[in-house]
Amino acid sequence: MHHALTYVYEKYIKDPKTGKKKQKFLAYAVSMGAMMLAAYLIKNGKNVVPLDGTVLYGAGWHAVEDLDYFNSNFFGLYTRGLCFPVRMIYKRTILPQLKDLMDKESFDEMCQELDEARFLNEMDQAVHMRLMGISSQLEYYDVMAIRGRLKHIKVPTLHISADDDQIFEQYNGKMPADEAQALTNSSVMLCKTSRGNHVCHMTGYFWPKQWIPKPTFHFLNFFRDYDKSLKRK
Repeated sequence: MHHALTYVYEKYIKDPKTGKKKQKFLAYAVSMGAMMLAAYLIKNGKNVVPLDGTVLYGAGWHAVEDLDYFNSNFFGLYTRGLCFPVRMIYKRTILPQLKDLMDKESFDEMCQELDEARFLNEMDQAVHMRLMGISSQLEYYDVMAIRGRLKHIKVPTLHISADDDQIFEQYNGKMPADEAQALTNSSVMLCKTSRGNHVCHMTGYFWPKQWIPKPTFHFLNFFRDYDKSLKRK
């Protein structure tokens, strides 16, 4: 995560002549990606790539506690159904980028395990855990857990979830009140809706549209508009 954000910052955000930002650096991540971004922000505190704001959409509240629920929910259809398209995406886009960064034996072993993966947790074992140098699945999912740790995020962040999420059980009306209270003076804003399932917030009856861009851009545009207001003054 750090290397990816650093690449974007150096290539698109930082002015090569002055070394300062030439525009705002904002990040938006969904589901597992949101969990990874949150884990990075939590672990590094203020020592992160200079982001101005982030949005975490549908990040798992506590991956260890959600694991059994996710794997067994709807007879395992979710983990099986998601594994196939995600595996294809990895093979087309991720693996070609990793090939030159790994020794041939490790790369071939990872490709074989990825081909044999039929569930998302097997994909985690084949790719994510290997790249992070983690051997235990429980350790890996604990690293991804954000409950009780959001207060360590120092970048202004909007966290959006839904009570009826069918992927992560912990959202089902169980977001601890003390978690929100602990964030009172933090950089994190929690947004929780009664409906929306897992990253499926829709609005409208006949021609439904995604609702999530509205709060996302409302939050992220604040940083742009705030700078404009300062310049007017």
